[in-house]
Amino acid sequence: MNIFLLGSGGREHALAWKFSQSPVVKRVYVYPGNPGMKSEKKIELIKLPSNKTKELIHFAKTYDINLTVVGPEAYLAEGIVDQFIQAGLLILGPSKCAAQIESSKSFAKKLMKEAKIPTAEFEVFEDANAAFKFIDNCKWPDGIVVKCDGLAAGKGVVVTENKESAKHAVKLMLVDDVLEINNKKIILEERMIGPEVSVFALCDGKNSIWLGDACDYKRLKDNNIGPNTGGMGTYSPADWLTPAMRQEINQKIIQPTLNKMQHDGTPFTGILFAGLMKTKDGFKVIEFNARLGDPETQSIIPLIDGDIVPYFLAAAKGQLSTIGKSLKFKALSTVHVVMSSFGYPGTEGTKVRTGDEVEYNKTYFQELEEDATAKLFFAGVSEKNQQLLTAGGRILGLTAFAKNRPAARAEVYKHLDKIKINGVQFRSDIGL
Repeated sequence: MNIFLLGSGGREHALAWKFSQSPVVKRVYVYPGNPGMKSEKKIELIKLPSNKTKELIHFAKTYDINLTVVGPEAYLAEGIVDQFIQAGLLILGPSKCAAQIESSKSFAKKLMKEAKIPTAEFEVFEDANAAFKFIDNCKWPDGIVVKCDGLAAGKGVVVTENKESAKHAVKLMLVDDVLEINNKKIILEERMIGPEVSVFALCDGKNSIWLGDACDYKRLKDNNIGPNTGGMGTYSPADWLTPAMRQEINQKIIQPTLNKMQHDGTPFTGILFAGLMKTKDGFKVIEFNARLGDPETQSIIPLIDGDIVPYFLAAAKGQLSTIGKSLKFKALSTVHVVMSSFGYPGTEGTKVRTGDEVEYNKTYFQELEEDATAKLFFAGVSEKNQQLLTAGGRILGLTAFAKNRPAARAEVYKHLDKIKINGVQFRSDIGL
C-alpha cells in the first residue's frame, strides 16, 4: 500500500520512518517533508504546485494512496479530513468540528465542563476590561494562566505569577494581538501545580488504544528557564505513571471525551493528545490536541514494537474494535534532545537565524540506528549543493534507546557532540 503523510518536521520524520518499516507498505510519500528524510528507504518527498487541499486530493487519487495521515494541526482545523472523505479517500484525523478540541480552547473547556472531565477552573472573555475586572477579584491561590482561544503555534499560553502580569498577558493577546492571529477570545484559568505528562490515544470515534506517553520540556534553557518553545526534548515512557494511573486516565479522561464527542455529533477519529497534570486532586486536563505532539512523537513511536499501519488503518475506518489487541511496547526507555537554531524561538527580540551548515557524520549515526541505540530525526533543514542547512527553529533531534531513562539520557548526550551547527541551542537536562 501507499501512505501519504502531511508535514515537514521531526514528528513527520518519525512517523514516515515507522511507516516505512511496515511489510505492507510500498511507498511513503511525504509533503512537503524535509531533505533530512531523503535517506530513508521507501520514503519519497513530493512537490506540488500549492498546499491547497484540492492539490493534495489530486495527488492522493493520482498516486493510488491507500491512507493519508495528517501531522500538523492547521490542516485539521481547516477541515482537510472532511474534504478527503467527501472525495472518497481514507484519511486519519478528526473532522473540522472535532478538531475544535484543539483549535478552540473554549470549545474544549465547555466540553470538559459538561462531561465532568477534570480540568482547571476557568472563565472565557472577549472583552479585555471584563477580564481585568475578573483578575482584580480573582481568588485562585496559585496564580492565573492566560490562553488565547485559537491556534498559536505553542505561543498562546502565559503562566503568570501575579495579577499585574496576568493583565499584561491579556493586553498582549486580546488588545495588541502580538501573535498576529486576530485573536478574539481568551481563557483565564486557575494555575495548577504538579508534574505534567502527555498522553496519546489512537481513536476511531468510539474506541481507543493507548499509543504512548511522554514528558516534555517546553522552556528553552536548563532548569526550565527562558521562553516557551515548541518543545526542547522528551522522555518516554513517563516512568512514574503506574498501570493503575494509566487506567484512571483512560477511564476518567480519554473514554469520557470520546463518549461526549460522539454524543454531541462530533465523533473524534485520529490521535487524541491529552496534556495532563497530576495535582493533589488527581489527574486534570491542561489541554487537548487533535494530533501527535512534536517532539513527543520522536520518543514514543520508536518504542512501539511491530507494525503500526494496521492500527492506523483500522482507526481511520472506524474499526479499532475488530483488531482485538493493544499495541505492544518495547521494554525500553527513550530520551529525545532537540537542537535548535540561533535566536529560537524568536519571541525575545532576536530573529531565528537560518542558513547555518548542519555538519554530522552520516556513517556514525547510521551505525547507531543499525545497532538500535539511537536515531536522528530531522525537522527545520533545507539543502543546497547536497549540504544540509538550518531552515527553521528546531533543526533536528536525537532519540536514544536504553533499558531505563538514566541510561537513555547518558546515551543521547554521548552522541550530540558529533553534530556541529553554528549557534546551536539545546538543553543539557532532558531526562533528569
